[in-house]
Amino acid sequence: MIQGLPSDIIDLIIDKLFFKYHPIELLQLRNINCEFRLKIDNKKIPSKLIHEDGETRMKIDSLLRRNTNINQIEWLMNNHVEFSLSHIRTIIIHNRIDIIKKGFYYENFLKLIFNRFYFNEEDNEPSVIYAAYECNNPIIIASKYNRVDIVRLLIESSSHGNPYTKVLNGILDIAVKYSHKNLFCYLVTYQYESIKQLVTSKIGKIINRLTDCEDIFFYLILNNKIEISVKVLLGCIVNNYYELFIYIYPQLHVKDRLELLLKTIDMNNYELFNYILSECSSSNYEISTEHFTEIIISNHKYTIEFLLNIINNHIHRIIKDSKFIYICLENNINDQIIKDLIHLGYSYDDDDMQFALSNKKISLLRDMCNSYNRKDQ
Repeated sequence: MIQGLPSDIIDLIIDKLFFKYHPIELLQLRNINCEFRLKIDNKKIPSKLIHEDGETRMKIDSLLRRNTNINQIEWLMNNHVEFSLSHIRTIIIHNRIDIIKKGFYYENFLKLIFNRFYFNEEDNEPSVIYAAYECNNPIIIASKYNRVDIVRLLIESSSHGNPYTKVLNGILDIAVKYSHKNLFCYLVTYQYESIKQLVTSKIGKIINRLTDCEDIFFYLILNNKIEISVKVLLGCIVNNYYELFIYIYPQLHVKDRLELLLKTIDMNNYELFNYILSECSSSNYEISTEHFTEIIISNHKYTIEFLLNIINNHIHRIIKDSKFIYICLENNINDQIIKDLIHLGYSYDDDDMQFALSNKKISLLRDMCNSYNRKDQ
């Protein structure tokens, strides 16, 4: 029926609708046919007729959450539809950098997104914890959601009066807390001069928190952007940066190897545990069997892989008259392996036998009893 209407009648219908409805409600009219789209696209609603309420703003937000064509968004902008900070948040979360780039051509959009009053004066201090903020500030939202391209756009789109260039320390704080590798990589590659003081002072925390970033830390060290230290080694242990650790370790001439060894035990990092023990032996820094046994027994939470590494490679360092059998029981080491340890002379007591009974390890308990009886004979 609409297809057969004269052009002037269609113009009249559109005029009436433009005076009655908000642009967001007129978008669907563009899809009636090509003639409607052409006429609507070439027509603008006077700004004085635009009135927005809560329901309208919700409709805009819903539109932004969908993969709406950028041409439709541009039509809304041309018809004086103004976005709020809440809408900007939605745009960023859904990674619509194309909308932000298009918005740069509109004065109201620019004023909204680059408003320096989103930051208090104290927000520019390095001590401010941006990662704890819950707000609609565009750069903080983009950072928290790891929208690196949007972060870069906001920072680099303007060098004069850009409020976002003053809060790079805060963005670094977010990258570290949320372990955003891509964001951290951007900051240390393109904005390093602005954040180097904070990176230097908090390198221990940074390398501890950032996982899967061994390549970036290699880049920082090889380019002399951070100094190697024991803090860096400890972070390598936490995140199992094995190659980085063995690159740094020989250069530091570490004297307190015990701190590193304890960290490998705490993190169940048996590869670096083996490396440090090997380095201790080659440099005549020997750990007595008594001390080694005490270190192992004092920690009760191990992965099976770490304990098997001890059993297969370092069992000679464990004193036989110790609680090592209990450590194995507590960490669910295979019964046959425990039997082998018992046959090698590693001691156990009534509590260990009770543990085996309670956990229905009947075969192991039988071996314990037989071995116990042989000791009494």
